[in-house]
Amino acid sequence: MNTSNLLYNNTDKIINAIINEQRYKDDIADIEGNNDFIFIYNTVRKWICREIHDALTEDFHYKHDTWDYRNITYYYDKIFTENDNIQIRNFISINYKEIHEKLLDSIAYQRHKNYMNTYQKCKNRLFEKLNNKQKYTISQARSLLSENNKLPITEDDFRRLYDIFVEEWNKRQESETPQRHILRDTFTDKLNDFVVFNHERLLNKDEFARVSQNWGQTSLSLDEWYDRYVNKFYYQPTTHTTYTIPEEQNYIGFKSENKIRALQRIFPGKKVNIYEHTSYFPLKSNKKYQLHKVSSRYSYIIDLMFVDKLCYLVMINVNTRYLYVELVNQILFDNDSENSEKRQRFAKYEKSADNYLKTLDKIIKSGVIIKHLTFDGEGSFNSRKAQNYYNSHGIHWRTAPRMKMGNYPDFMKREQKQTKTDPMHSSLGLIDRVIRTLRDMAYNMRVGIITPSIMNELVRQYNNAPHKTLSKYAGKSVSPKMVQEDKELESYIVMNICKENYNIMMSDGFYLNKGMSVKLYNEKDGMMKRRTNVQPGKYKVIGFANGLYRVVDEKNNIQSIPRFKLAA
Repeated sequence: MNTSNLLYNNTDKIINAIINEQRYKDDIADIEGNNDFIFIYNTVRKWICREIHDALTEDFHYKHDTWDYRNITYYYDKIFTENDNIQIRNFISINYKEIHEKLLDSIAYQRHKNYMNTYQKCKNRLFEKLNNKQKYTISQARSLLSENNKLPITEDDFRRLYDIFVEEWNKRQESETPQRHILRDTFTDKLNDFVVFNHERLLNKDEFARVSQNWGQTSLSLDEWYDRYVNKFYYQPTTHTTYTIPEEQNYIGFKSENKIRALQRIFPGKKVNIYEHTSYFPLKSNKKYQLHKVSSRYSYIIDLMFVDKLCYLVMINVNTRYLYVELVNQILFDNDSENSEKRQRFAKYEKSADNYLKTLDKIIKSGVIIKHLTFDGEGSFNSRKAQNYYNSHGIHWRTAPRMKMGNYPDFMKREQKQTKTDPMHSSLGLIDRVIRTLRDMAYNMRVGIITPSIMNELVRQYNNAPHKTLSKYAGKSVSPKMVQEDKELESYIVMNICKENYNIMMSDGFYLNKGMSVKLYNEKDGMMKRRTNVQPGKYKVIGFANGLYRVVDEKNNIQSIPRFKLAA
């Protein structure tokens, strides 16, 4: 079971399944706030089990006693491996913010809808007493509507409802020819309905006056109704933000000993936080532990490069650094030789698996042999169509391992929810650097927009220019083109890189014992401000595989980290 592909190809379906599961849950207290992870986790696993069950053939169901999906939780331990569970937790971490917000919105909407239904039931029940000869007192009305000696609606709504009841009862008594009463929506009812279906933007007072001018007569002023409208507007989901007010902190916020001493003289009761690790991380000296990327022959890394409204598929050979770049946009008109301006027209780029596969197929049909392909989490690269294409062409594919960007301690809950993951640079670093190089080359050539003809020239120059890393391990000046066309030269360079990697792994300090406590480098996140160079928390080494150390924290979260981003 390829859990990663199943999850990321069905993100929207899974999120919808979580929301639907919540709607059928009687007790929602345990999925509010920050305690909803277990509910989400179990719902995702249940969704995967149902997908597997539905995909089995009728013949399989007939021959085997397969699981009963109505009691799926019994089979979790039988179906999911440790790696599956890690993939599920990673998927939830990536999408947690969206899932959590939709859950809260759904809960708030259901509560408001249930409340409005309750209000209408109370109104109907009270208005049934309009035909009584004696007017119901407010105490009688309260007793009539109360459940377990408690009103199911707010006190303000109850008093407004009773005022409406009294007004209507008086009208009936004053009427000389009593007629069957037709209940009509009051001003309050119309306001409630309007706010429920129109809370994308708060109206100003003039706009509210225009909207409500035909809602009927009322004894309240426009200012009073507008104040009620504002309050109801901000009661709706997605119109407000809620924060838990923290307890007053009795700690000093500085780390400097000089500042701490000065403040303790002024505030002797203030405490000082004792940190287990400093924020220093020896990243520069740890570079000596960085391993170099090599792979099997015919291994490529791919990514998309965007230049204004043009999109290019960039593909680089891991061992030879030979580069292929192909335009994804369709060219609508070729250059007109009679037109002095030499203009081209391109179709708008559409993000789809079909466009990507059409471009990749063009590269393969040009004679390029691809046996191994690595890419990031781009949807078109990892789609079901793409996987079928890889399998039919004998291409072994994999997504790059991911790492957390900008880790935060437990007291920064909002930032924790926004923490994202990026593909590990040791896996996609080659493609990232070559895309930067192409942009730098275009800048040096005084080119603003890299059109296909310019891109062809950039690639031609890149493939034919001496390459620093290749030349170092070849022992002479060589270009990607030279290595691409000489398999013996490629093998020689790969052998020398493997030797150096071996020497690095055998060097003092590279090996870390299992169970050893370590510090992790805290990756920069361009969208947020990290507060420390070291990831918060306690981490221990639990293994080593494929050039990466596996570490675990106190919450059983596992990460795969290169040695140069670990410190004892």
